[in-house]
Amino acid sequence: MLMCVQLTACTSTQFESTPPTATSDRVCTSKTPCNTATQYQVAAASPTSNYQCAPLRVCDPLIEYEKSPPAPGLNRVCAKLSVCDPATQYQTVAPTAIADRTCATLLECTEDEYQTDAPTATSNRQCATLRVCTATEYETVPPTDYSNRQCYKLQVCGPTEYELVAATDKADRQCAPLTGCSCNEYEKSAATDKEDRVCEPLTVCIGGQEYQTVAPTANSNRQCAPLRECTETEYQSAAPTATANRVCTALRVCVVGQEYETVAPTPFSNRQCKALRQCTSTQYEFVAPTDITDRQCAPISACQPYEYETGAPSVSGDRQCAKLRVCNPATEYETTAPGPITNRVCTALRVCSASEYETTAPTAISDRACAPLRICNTATEYQSVAPTAISNRQCATLTTCTVNEYQTVAPTATKDRQCDALNVCNTAIEYEFTAPSSTLNRVCAPLTVCSSTQFQSTAPGPKSDRVCQTCSNNCRVDQTRTACGGPGSTQDATCTGGLPAAVVPTVAWFDARTSYVTEAGASYWYDVDRVNRPAVKLQLQGTWLWSTSRRAFTFRDGGRAVCSLSTLPTWSDASTAPLTAIVFSKFDNVTADNVLSMGRTAASPGNGLLIRGTRQAFFDSANQEQPAIQWALDFTQTYTMFHAHVRAAGGVQQFVSSYYIDGAVPVTGPLTTINLGNMAPFPVNTDAFTLAGDGTNSANVFRGAIFAALVYNRALTPAELAQVFNAYLPYVAFNV
Repeated sequence: MLMCVQLTACTSTQFESTPPTATSDRVCTSKTPCNTATQYQVAAASPTSNYQCAPLRVCDPLIEYEKSPPAPGLNRVCAKLSVCDPATQYQTVAPTAIADRTCATLLECTEDEYQTDAPTATSNRQCATLRVCTATEYETVPPTDYSNRQCYKLQVCGPTEYELVAATDKADRQCAPLTGCSCNEYEKSAATDKEDRVCEPLTVCIGGQEYQTVAPTANSNRQCAPLRECTETEYQSAAPTATANRVCTALRVCVVGQEYETVAPTPFSNRQCKALRQCTSTQYEFVAPTDITDRQCAPISACQPYEYETGAPSVSGDRQCAKLRVCNPATEYETTAPGPITNRVCTALRVCSASEYETTAPTAISDRACAPLRICNTATEYQSVAPTAISNRQCATLTTCTVNEYQTVAPTATKDRQCDALNVCNTAIEYEFTAPSSTLNRVCAPLTVCSSTQFQSTAPGPKSDRVCQTCSNNCRVDQTRTACGGPGSTQDATCTGGLPAAVVPTVAWFDARTSYVTEAGASYWYDVDRVNRPAVKLQLQGTWLWSTSRRAFTFRDGGRAVCSLSTLPTWSDASTAPLTAIVFSKFDNVTADNVLSMGRTAASPGNGLLIRGTRQAFFDSANQEQPAIQWALDFTQTYTMFHAHVRAAGGVQQFVSSYYIDGAVPVTGPLTTINLGNMAPFPVNTDAFTLAGDGTNSANVFRGAIFAALVYNRALTPAELAQVFNAYLPYVAFNV
């Protein structure tokens, strides 16, 4: 028999957690109210559901302030604190927990001012007017950006001075005393206000060469004339004075053959002469007379016992005797004896040559005897005992090096060969750098040890070194580099992960992990492939921040990143040209607006396309909004969004989106697509590529973080879009 039981009725403090069935009762569970200290209510409890709560957001006091307090059903809203630019701004009002910092523009000193007080983080720069030097002053210290100009009165030259250097606006006048001519000078030019008196030295007549013909005055020079020079046939009979010329007289001439000169003339005296001497019959003229010497006579000589007569005496010559020749016992021996009028005859002793030695010694009347020296065979022998003048040479056999030796000293004609053992390389730490030869030792060198930034590309051998190469370091920002370097490393570093090669952007690729670059006072977000696309860069404008820990660009209050589409390689503004534009972003709340606009500016609002970040809407050239992609999402949560606009060749367009939110169980939204087939193709001009804003309306701003923007000149397939989304998921999930 079937039995029925009345269903349990839940009380007002309970909700139905499990509905009843035909065979089971209803299950009731107590309702749990939200903890107002740490949570806010997202949805009220109902008869079949519990209260839905979410954690309250906590503002970071270092970089945020509370823009809106929490309220029933609403979370606390935090906003980034403004950061004053230290180069152009200072803080006028300090931030509080619920109010932002206020900044003001720093005062800039003009060209006619200098800085008296430097600006600080909380005070403005102070300037003062520069001093101007008068017509009677000159600048002693020039002004700088931080100091005033200093001036001083010009010097005035006195009555006994003249102006040496004229004054300028930066230099004083220089005066110098007038020159006074000395007693040894005369005035050549008179002085003026700006020129000195010119004095020149009086001409001095050269002593011994000149005499004065005209005396000097105060303004005229002395005049001189050359002194008369006496000729070779004259002498000076009267000396010159300072004002009178020299007097010359003809010299006396001695009679040739009768007189000779006893006193030679001088420049200041005459020649003296005397009669020549005559020799007797027992004398001969020993020395003939000259113009300046007398004849000399000497008795005729007799030869000595150690001499022999070589010439009979004459009127003008003595008997001639010569010493008998004496044979040199070291080099000669006697072959003919001497006579009264004949000399002794000596003959040179035989000299043994370099290839001989003496076998019989010479005597006073006999010659020396020689014999040939022994010659060593240089191929097998060396000289062990050197020959002397009276002994023969001795030879010995040369030493021969073994196969494990090399010759350290080569043999010579008088020395033996020297050998030494060859080096043996320790193959654990050395290799043979230079092979041995018969005359060279083996050279061992230490094996190269690869550093912490190198790997071994070629292993060492007994006769070759280890080859090390620098580890590669060319991974993209989205890739992971494998370990490389050190003594045990034998493989180069490789790059893993990141975007597959088939979906690497070909037009532009901006990734926040590359940070930013400051150039000429402006900040730029460069393309990942800066080497091949150096001109592709976004200028960061307005309020923005790059976080080191999050590796993302955060935009607030109209902050944006902009470049011209004309700088993007292979970009086409044709209405049917294929393209794909992808943006990864995270908006702060549901009020965040435009995340990307292309081709639209205030100057050309009717031509372009726009992807809107929060509502996922799309505008065409007629400013007509297409239906947005909608999910059943809690927009009070923080989502990382994936937006892609795809236009195939011919102009057919799609809008694709997905999302990611972290939590106890991470949630990844599906790739959802809207086909925009009812939208006619339209061209996208090259005015602007804008991230975090709308080029046509400065009020349509984005509030949140942007991680990456990728642009292609082709339409990516759904599978390729999924590859891009999945490749970026670890990076953007970390930043949720």
